This record gives sequence, C-alpha cells and structure tokens, in this order.
Amino acid sequence: MRNRLVAVFVAVAVLLFCCLAAQASEYDFGGRTVRIVTHEQTKEGLWGTPFAQAHFEAIEKKFNAKIEIVAMHYDNNKQIINDLQQGLLAGTADGIYYVKVGDAYQYANEGFFFPLTEIDIEPCLFDEIVGLDVLSFKGERYFFCPTAGNVTQLAIGSFAQQPDIEGIVWNKTKFEQMGLPNLYELVESGEWTWEKFKEIAIAATRDLDGDGVTDIWGYSPYAYPWGFPEVQNWLVSNGADVTTVDENGRVVFALDSPAALEALNFYQELHQLGVAYTDLPGYQAMENDLVVMAICRPWTFFIIKNHEDDLGYVPLPKGPRMDSYVAPIVASGLYAMAIPATTKENPAALVALAKELHYDSPQYLDFDRIAELYEESWSMTVRDYESLQYMIQSILDTQVVKYDSGTFLGTNFFNTWNEYNQKILSGESPASVIASFKDAAQAQLDSILLLQ
Repeated sequence: MRNRLVAVFVAVAVLLFCCLAAQASEYDFGGRTVRIVTHEQTKEGLWGTPFAQAHFEAIEKKFNAKIEIVAMHYDNNKQIINDLQQGLLAGTADGIYYVKVGDAYQYANEGFFFPLTEIDIEPCLFDEIVGLDVLSFKGERYFFCPTAGNVTQLAIGSFAQQPDIEGIVWNKTKFEQMGLPNLYELVESGEWTWEKFKEIAIAATRDLDGDGVTDIWGYSPYAYPWGFPEVQNWLVSNGADVTTVDENGRVVFALDSPAALEALNFYQELHQLGVAYTDLPGYQAMENDLVVMAICRPWTFFIIKNHEDDLGYVPLPKGPRMDSYVAPIVASGLYAMAIPATTKENPAALVALAKELHYDSPQYLDFDRIAELYEESWSMTVRDYESLQYMIQSILDTQVVKYDSGTFLGTNFFNTWNEYNQKILSGESPASVIASFKDAAQAQLDSILLLQ
C-alpha cells in the first residue's frame, strides 16, 4: 500500500508540473543553455527526487531552456569568483552565479554584476529576514533569491540548510549533573542575559580530576581556530553593529559606540576569566565533552545529533541594551544569486527562471508557512520541541550585518582576527584598540561606499 501511495504521489507531481510546463512563459531562451553555478550544490542534490526532477524538467520546457547546474566551492581558491572573472574578461560570462553577498559587494564595486534595480523581482521567501538593503550596493540592486538552495530544500521536504545564524547548544545532561539552571526556563522568563551566561560559564569551568588543570570549560565559540570573530555575536546581541548610517546616508564606522565597546569588554572579560575553550570549533568541543555550551550554527546539529548526552538549543543571551533575542549572521556568509555584467540573455528572464527553478515564488510555496517548513525539515535533527521552536524563531529573528570584513574596514579586525584580537585578549583597553584603526577603517569605507 505504501509503495502504491508513493507511486500515486509521484504521478500527481509529474502531472502537476507537466501542466505548469504547458503554461506559456513570457520568456523563451530558444533552447539555449542557461548555466547556474552553485556553491557545492549539484542537480542531484537539489533536484534529485522524482518530485523535484519533474519540476526541473517542467521549468526547462516552460522557458525553452537547457539548464546546466555547475557545482563549485566558493571559498576554495575562490573557484566561483575565478570562474566568473575569467568569463568576464573573455566577454562570455552569462547565466546565474551563487555568491556570498558580503564578499561580493567588492565585486559589484568592480563591475562584475548586472544591476537589477529596474527589474520587477517577485517576492522572496526570505524577504522579511534579508532586507533589500543587504541585496543592494551603492543604490543598485545586484542580488536576488538569497539562500536559494535553502528554499529548494524546504520545498522538496529535505534536510534544509538554514542561514548561517548562531546560537547556543547546551549539554542538558551536564547542566543537570552540575546543578546549573535550565536554559529554557531562563529564556522564557527573560533572564537569559550576558550576566547569567557568564555566571553559568564560570560555574561550569572545572578541574574534574583534581590535577590543577581545567578539564571542562563554560563554552566554546563557533569557529575560533578559523579566525571567525566571536565578538560579532556579542555586538549584535547588544544592539551594536560594525557600521551605522548617518543622517546623510554615509556608512560610518561604529565599533567605538557605547554598545559596541560594551560587547568588546564583555568578550575580553570572558576570555580573561578562562571560561572559553578555543582549541576546537564549538560543535567539535561539544562532541568531545570539553564544554557545556557551544556557539553553533544549525547545520552543525547534524554532526552532533547522535551525542550520548541530551543536547538543547537556545538563542544567544541578550546584552544589557537589548529587550529581545536575536540571531546574528554576517552578510559574508549569506548566499544569493547574481547575473554577470556581460550577460547576453535578458536579465529579467534569468531572474524569473532562477526563482521558479528554486521554488522561490508564491506560486510554489506559501511564504507565510516558513516556520512550518523548517519545522518539517528539522524536526528529526534536534532532541526536543523547545530546541526546534527556538531554532525556528532564531531564523525569524535573524540580524544581518553588512560591512564586517577587511575589504571594507581596511584591517584584519573582522577577517583574520589576529593583531587587534591579541591586543584585546592581552588586556589592552578595547577602546584604545579600536581608536588605533578607526580613521583608517573610515577612510576605507568611504573609498568603497561613497557614491561617485
């Protein structure tokens, strides 16, 4: 009976999308190949089910195009950007490219992408999470359909990658053994604050065998060994940012604001207290029972889901200037799509094809059901309903940070996190460290961002 139901479902799906294919599209590619370069996502990976295959073929018919999916790694020697640049130099780059938005601002500045400002782009599933300002640069829109692969995964009911937000995974078993408070109760009561986080981290950092050496720590950042700026989380959870926009529309360096300096001082204090474990990324530290809390991204749940202890998830604690919880994500970790400046195709047609292919249109998905879509996708990955709900709420509470990289600040403060980080951790006043490169950072921001 089950196989018969599956067969019926597939037949209905094929019929549905064949009907869609029969609908005339306002765009016709004349049978030409449209190349879509993705970040490691293959055709089989995103459109491998019978349901998704039928959709893929229906879109090819509807737009009279042959769609070629090319999987590359974005960060590994900048494969995607190198492929795009070579095509631009030859005047042949066309199709659609997955790019990291924050990183791609500099390429928009260099003329890599076709401006989409004049194109009427349909709503996106993540419109309320990723604002138009994040998808634009110098007054022009260059990016669309952010987290495209995520939308496709949600539409076909597979394990969907979430935007790279960060939150806290906590070892519920060890919390109970150590007599530490329940984090769910703290979140619900509004008491999940920086001070409570620090208090718990201090209490959990212990020498378990009495040899004078710490065996377990309060927490570990997401990716400290890779240079990812942990302090970004403390900035956002205190209502601060790397930059702000003044009354004239100028992007202004803002790491010396009171809220930002509070975050930097809190970061410094935690490390000086010795409660942060930094030899492994957070999820690996959790897997190896080295911490009771770890700053993690949701995709790491899949790696640690079989840990023998009971694990839970809560948002980052809120700073003294915040009344609510947020989930930080830097724009340099946010994927969207862009069209090469040398395109010979109609850009509006490319946008329409890409959005329909990725289900990122109200005709394929009920955008009001984004929470339910994630619940269906992630329900088997976490241990309890509270974790699932906090994770989904974190998606809805995402705070995107735009200009946080060395490209814009002209320093390695938020890129390799070395020179200035070491000064802060060695005890130098964060205010003096920030002051030492503020002028250079503002000059770099002005050189790239000021409208000509």
